[in-house]
Amino acid sequence: MLVLSLAALYSHIKNKRLFPFSFISLFFLCLLVSTVGAALQMAKPFLFIESLRVLFYWGIYLKVMDTGTSDKFRFFRWIVIGCGIYDILIGWVPKLLSGEPVLAFLTGTELLGYKNYNRLIGSTYNPNFTMFLLLLGIAFLFAEMLENAGKKRWKSFIWKVLPLFILSKGVFDTGSRAGVVAMICIYLIFFFRLNRGVFIAGLIFITAGARKLTTFIPRNQSIAGSFWDREKIWLHSFELWENHFLFGTTPIGFEQAYASLFHKDIFHAHDIFIGLFVEYGVIGGIAFLAVFLMAACKLSMLFFVKKNYRYLNIFLLSLPIIVLTGFLDEPVFSPQIGLLAVVLLSYWEWYTKSMHVPLNINLIKKITVQSKN
Repeated sequence: MLVLSLAALYSHIKNKRLFPFSFISLFFLCLLVSTVGAALQMAKPFLFIESLRVLFYWGIYLKVMDTGTSDKFRFFRWIVIGCGIYDILIGWVPKLLSGEPVLAFLTGTELLGYKNYNRLIGSTYNPNFTMFLLLLGIAFLFAEMLENAGKKRWKSFIWKVLPLFILSKGVFDTGSRAGVVAMICIYLIFFFRLNRGVFIAGLIFITAGARKLTTFIPRNQSIAGSFWDREKIWLHSFELWENHFLFGTTPIGFEQAYASLFHKDIFHAHDIFIGLFVEYGVIGGIAFLAVFLMAACKLSMLFFVKKNYRYLNIFLLSLPIIVLTGFLDEPVFSPQIGLLAVVLLSYWEWYTKSMHVPLNINLIKKITVQSKN
């Protein structure tokens, strides 16, 4: 895949079309500058490996922009849903594989360094990565269900309830508190789009019973302790960013830099906003904020302008997962999850360009008028 990504990059450079203006291309360029700068500034040549990861992501983005189609996007969505189901099924097997470490490694069903781990790991070596994949599967299923409801295809709507239940149960089994909170938010977005009355009733129910509902959150007995641990990591990560302000530490260098300063093994910042700044410096952090704000603005515009945008529900349900899971965790620091996020962002850019969704003042005025009415 890296070779294919580099080939896509080379093709764009050769044809002098590497920078058709795009905040995402600018974002990857900033990340590349940060990783090269960090390797030079910290005098650690092995950090140049991180530059390959950025080039890999960039090439995937360009490939989607060049060859993306609605059929390929649909294929991607169903692959994610199918892989989510597979993750849960393979997660039931670890007890049978516990005596076979090689087989457990090949299937990804064992959290490296741990034995008898009771959270659903799936096939990703880590329950938090599985959680992200399952949430994407839920979002894509919800989007299909909304399309079925809009076309009055109730049989297709109903048969999707079973895989939806399996994926939702899987999120609970991963033991990820951030994942469960993100899943609740996705459910609320779904009901908001499906039926406003059901949405309001659900919102009142959650608000009124919030204290009791927390008892259903996985590992709820350690919520307070976990939050204080997170707060300490965030504060330390901020200090680390101050020491590597311009270029950051890169994701690979974060653990070593954190351990040398605070004498504890922490692999990432556990917050996507802090993480982007500490790992890619102010250059990468500001570029990420620009991509985030542009995506939020475009998504808001598509939502408020009353047109039948075909894929709006897909992105309305899936894009927030990156941020919702990123507040208390940072699963996208892993290349296997980062790849999913990049493909999703690439199709988002492909979609908004194909639908001609510019960020312009006339659209903003139209939204303002509709909001007043």
